[in-house]
Amino acid sequence: MVVTEIALLPLQQSCNPEDTNSIASQIHDSAVEVILSQPGAHRVRWGRRYEDNPLLMWFVDWDNIESHTRFMAVYEPFLKEFGGILDTGARAYHADFVPYGKAETPCDARSRTTQIITMWFPDTYSEVDKHEVESQAQRFVATLENVASYNSSVGGWVREMIDIPGTIRQGKAYVLLVSWDLPKGSLEAREGDAIKNNFKFLWDARGLEKLEVVHSTLVEVTRISKGLQGRSNL
Repeated sequence: MVVTEIALLPLQQSCNPEDTNSIASQIHDSAVEVILSQPGAHRVRWGRRYEDNPLLMWFVDWDNIESHTRFMAVYEPFLKEFGGILDTGARAYHADFVPYGKAETPCDARSRTTQIITMWFPDTYSEVDKHEVESQAQRFVATLENVASYNSSVGGWVREMIDIPGTIRQGKAYVLLVSWDLPKGSLEAREGDAIKNNFKFLWDARGLEKLEVVHSTLVEVTRISKGLQGRSNL
C-alpha cells in the first residue's frame, strides 16, 4: 500500500529553493532527485508554508514504509548535503491518504493553493471514532464540490503518534489536503465563507484536541519529471 511521508523541514534564513539561480535551489533539486532515485519512491510534492515561510514541507509517495526505512538506513550522505540549507528541528511521519470527492483537474502551479488541515486527537482514540472523523471529512469535502475554484482532496491518518502542539503529549493525527485553483493570497478573500461555514464538520469531531490550517503551493516532481519543476498537485 502506498504511504506518504510528510516531512517538515525548517530552512536556514535566506535559503530559497524556489529561486532557480540559487545554491539552495540546486541543493534542494539534488535532494529531490536522490529521493526519486530510490527503489519504491514515486513522487515528491514540495512547497513552503505561507504562514511560516522558512518551513518547507515535503510529501513523498513511497511504495510502502519499508522502502523509506531502507533508505533511512543509508541516507547519512544525503542528510549531510541537504542539511546545508536546513535549520534544526526537521521531523517526518507517514500518512495513508485516500482521495475524496471529484478527481483532480490540471492546473498551473502558480495558480494552485493547497490547504493542509491537521487534526489531533488523544492517543486512546478508537477505530470507531477514527472512521467517524473520515466520514466528517468527506462531508466537509462534499460541501466544497460546487465551489468553482475547488480542485480535489485527499485525507488520511498518520501512522505514528506525533506531538500535539501546545502540549507535552503525543496523540493520533488526521491530515486533509484540499486543493484550490486560486493563487497565493486569494483563497481567503474569494472563498473564505464557503470554507469557514462548513468547518463545523471538522470542529465537531469528538475528542478533537487541536485543528491547524496552513497553506502552500505544492510543486510536484515525479520519476519521469525529476530535475524539472512539475505542475502543482495536492
